[in-house]
Amino acid sequence: MMGMGNMMWLMLLIMFIIGVLIVIGAVLLIRLTWDKTTGEKAKNTAMSVLQERFARGEIDTQEYQERLDALQRKDNQSKTYDYKR
Repeated sequence: MMGMGNMMWLMLLIMFIIGVLIVIGAVLLIRLTWDKTTGEKAKNTAMSVLQERFARGEIDTQEYQERLDALQRKDNQSKTYDYKR
């Protein structure tokens, strides 16, 4: 009779551990797939790519300045957007 009681506790413990692992796996999956390139970070990334391309000589001064202005305009537009529609 005692063997069945011990087996029940073991099964309960295993089910609890499996549940915890499922929750941890779901949280990790969400964090890994979440889009992290929004807002200020995306702007900084675009700016970094532009600076790197200019430094490598892939684009000339005129193209660099045009793209830099476009990024800055985009940033200013997003800051002054009217949310009261």
